[in-house]
Amino acid sequence: MDDLTGHFYSTVGHVLDQAALGGLHVRLELSDGSAVEGVPSKRTPSTDAELDETGYPRQVNIASHVVILERVRRAAIIHPDSRDGSGRG
Repeated sequence: MDDLTGHFYSTVGHVLDQAALGGLHVRLELSDGSAVEGVPSKRTPSTDAELDETGYPRQVNIASHVVILERVRRAAIIHPDSRDGSGRG
């Protein structure tokens, strides 16, 4: 994995960790065109394999969906006041 791609996944991992901590909803758009939305589960010390050497797990649980981090193409944080899930308040 090149440095820029590794930085992208590290940033996404950090956003997911912070969203899990604060109970914020996120929307992840995946390489197959699908999207997953919800509050990420908090990481545990027993989390499975690390993605490359990013320091973040290879997968994350969001709203009962297991998402492989390498499939993420876009990540967004949804404002708490947003009711329609679009993030546009």
